[in-house]
Amino acid sequence: MKNKMEYTDADILEIAKKQQMVLWAFFFCLFIFTVPNTKGVASIIFAIFIYQLAKALRSPIAWLYAILTIIPIVGFITLISIDSQATAALRKHGIRVGIMGAKKSDLSKFYEPKPAA
Repeated sequence: MKNKMEYTDADILEIAKKQQMVLWAFFFCLFIFTVPNTKGVASIIFAIFIYQLAKALRSPIAWLYAILTIIPIVGFITLISIDSQATAALRKHGIRVGIMGAKKSDLSKFYEPKPAA
């Protein structure tokens, strides 16, 4: 699915932040899944992060992404889908995206300058 939304600078910063949160949560969940009796909690936390990223991307079905995330295998496909949408939106605005999200050096141009005191 191609994302044809227009985003403001604030939206781009939000997408970058939420994408990085999702990626960190994914790697955390890989670790947590090795601990007995923690899969349910980790899945719910990960679904929340996926929902937040989908909302940042202005997806009308953000809740569906969150629900699908909880289902094994389908959740991984959902992650790939939402992450590729975020990556496409960031790259469209000239931001390089690595394995752990947007490059911080590329995001600096989207921060509002602070007024001089």
